[in-house]
Amino acid sequence: MSIPSNTPPMNSAGAPDLSFGNSSPKNGTVIALQSEGISRVLNDGSTITVGLTSAAGERRIVVTKHTPAGELDLNYGTWETETSEVIRLVHLTIQPDGKPLLLAARGNEGAAFITRFNAQTGEVDHSFGIAGTRELGKRIYTGLLPRGGLAVQADNKIVSVFHDGTQSFIFQLSVSGELINFGYLGPIESPNTLLNTLLITSSGFVIAGTRTGTDTRRAHMRGFLANGQPDSTFGKEGVVELEFSNNENKQISALAKGPNGQIAVAGGSYYLPPEMNFVASVLADGQANPQFNGGKPVESSSNIYSYTDIVTQADGKVVALARSSNGAQVDLIRHTVTGRLDPDFGQQGIAQAWRDPQGRPEHSFVDTLELVQPDEKLQSSGVLSSYRGSFIGRLLSQ
Repeated sequence: MSIPSNTPPMNSAGAPDLSFGNSSPKNGTVIALQSEGISRVLNDGSTITVGLTSAAGERRIVVTKHTPAGELDLNYGTWETETSEVIRLVHLTIQPDGKPLLLAARGNEGAAFITRFNAQTGEVDHSFGIAGTRELGKRIYTGLLPRGGLAVQADNKIVSVFHDGTQSFIFQLSVSGELINFGYLGPIESPNTLLNTLLITSSGFVIAGTRTGTDTRRAHMRGFLANGQPDSTFGKEGVVELEFSNNENKQISALAKGPNGQIAVAGGSYYLPPEMNFVASVLADGQANPQFNGGKPVESSSNIYSYTDIVTQADGKVVALARSSNGAQVDLIRHTVTGRLDPDFGQQGIAQAWRDPQGRPEHSFVDTLELVQPDEKLQSSGVLSSYRGSFIGRLLSQ
């Protein structure tokens, strides 16, 4: 993958959205110094960020909101954690009623928990779990991106997947935060897998990551019905392993729903530095999509970038987020429905989403990609460690 040498023309696909930002004039970028956090866009184009900060020696989780134009909404507040705790943010999703749900890890042991916040104020929703939080009783491995998935089913039940470095766990919670786990006493356990991304489908859900072996890591997907039973119609008896020339040292990092139930898949090397990345497309039943690159993943060699997220536009084009190993460089790469780089996007299919203007080596984690309606603008977001803040950026898709 080559780095684009020039920025695309103003108001073209891949150019910054100049109606968005918190600078004057707007430049398509929000640098939010309130906290280092995870962001999610809302239906109206505003953005919720749940982040970490420290004030007067106290650690806090701060919930902030930016308007559709990128300006800070001052009506949101903070949640103070216990001063002795170390929190690692893992995943954020928004319920259909607008309430943010946070999957996170507590303490040096990485104890998993889910907290829910109110939609209007950002305060903890005390009607969820115990005083707003549900402890899950398992450890999250937080060493690699992505670290876990969290989503809401059609009946408003909550599903979460993550792993502890050895095996994977699938939890189900009621809308009030009670552990119901598809009727089982504990979570569904999946040994010999490291699963960390989740997609709700029309029949249930799909989880993905990597399957472990004695000396291999293989890109791996599993389909489930909404009740937690394996979906035997997905792939081969519920399992899909992508067809590469060599499916070793591979992991799936992101899934996205496309037209007619198609699933876009992004991933790459399991170990760093990355040797390659891939984008693929499968049909709703897990079979390879023959229209996309003849049914095979599109592979690109790289020792610089890792693909960490993916979205599918309404026209079927697939956009992946690629971040450098230290996070100081982030590009968006768009493929057509046939799997080719889209020449109408950025520079030959590649557009710059973030560059640290000062070239600092500190790690940042701009790793999330979303579509902003109604114009399907491309929003990337994540932690800017160099600034001790958060980044939200928008590019035009058309």
